[in-house]
Amino acid sequence: IRLPEEFSAHRRYSSVQIKVDYTNAMDAIKQGVEKLDPPHNKEPRDFIIKIVGQNAYMYGRRKIIDYEAVRDAVRNENDVEFVLIKREDFKQRVEAEREKQRDFAEHFLTAYPARVTEHTDEWLKYDA
Repeated sequence: IRLPEEFSAHRRYSSVQIKVDYTNAMDAIKQGVEKLDPPHNKEPRDFIIKIVGQNAYMYGRRKIIDYEAVRDAVRNENDVEFVLIKREDFKQRVEAEREKQRDFAEHFLTAYPARVTEHTDEWLKYDA
């Protein structure tokens, strides 16, 4: 894993052991974050990993091997290089998306009429 310069003054890269059958993205993130300088090595949830040279970002409990870019590299017997990325706004983004979901759920019930009372090929008639 390539470590962020601003959080690791003494090293640029760190080797991470990945067992393809059960290592998930969060496990790899935790291993990378442990190599950072204090106090940045305490909160793995503020980081994501990205496959270098790909548009593949990884986070959460999904297995590393479930990502297509990783499977391609393993199939071609290439090394996979990850970069650890700090997501300062991650918690705010998650909360904003949850708020959008709540708003959608509230408005969904009133967005459509309760039932269709009549239907022709040209139009629908709804109960008011």
